[in-house]
Amino acid sequence: MPYRDEILAPEEIYHIFNRGVAALPIYLTSRSYLRFLDLVDYYRLSNTPFSFSKLLSLPREERENLLARLRKENAIHIEILVFCLMPNHFHFLLKQITDNGISTFMRNLQNSYAKYFNIKNERAGPLFQSMFKAVRIETDEQLLHVSRYIH
Repeated sequence: MPYRDEILAPEEIYHIFNRGVAALPIYLTSRSYLRFLDLVDYYRLSNTPFSFSKLLSLPREERENLLARLRKENAIHIEILVFCLMPNHFHFLLKQITDNGISTFMRNLQNSYAKYFNIKNERAGPLFQSMFKAVRIETDEQLLHVSRYIH
């Protein structure tokens, strides 16, 4: 996959979006939406010790304790301002907190979800059309417009 030309700067806000390959649906069931949201919640945290699938293999109490500790530390890659999941694409309005926070978050989210989707639906190959798109929000007016558009 190609590398991003522009650098995503900390403390800046970006409109992030991507869609399924050939504009095909990326969520086929209500469970797939929920899995995507669980991944968003997990991978926004910056000190995750292992993959989400490994987290799910832990005993329930250990998993809940780990998540509580990570949330208490409040160490996050990104702050989610607004988001929308559509059948064949998604939109996020994100503030980057750490260096490479958005890229790390999106890489983990898209890779983990694509692997889940491919296993559940007995398919192979890429799920997303390309690298996610990122548009820097430069004015309050643009922030308001993009927020309204996503909603």
